[in-house]
Amino acid sequence: MWFACRPTDVREDEAVKKALIILGIAFLVYFVLTEPEGLADVLGNIGDAFADFFESIITFFTELF
Repeated sequence: MWFACRPTDVREDEAVKKALIILGIAFLVYFVLTEPEGLADVLGNIGDAFADFFESIITFFTELF
């Protein structure tokens, strides 16, 4: 009999996904506790990038019309 996906494969995928999420959260907590200034810089840079992106879109549509 042919099976597209065995039930054990699904459980293994879910377990891997949960493990990666837990490791990501643990890394984030560790980073916040050990390098709060570094995290603030990273988040500030991400915010600046989003602001620049949206300003560019607004400028584009303002110049277009």
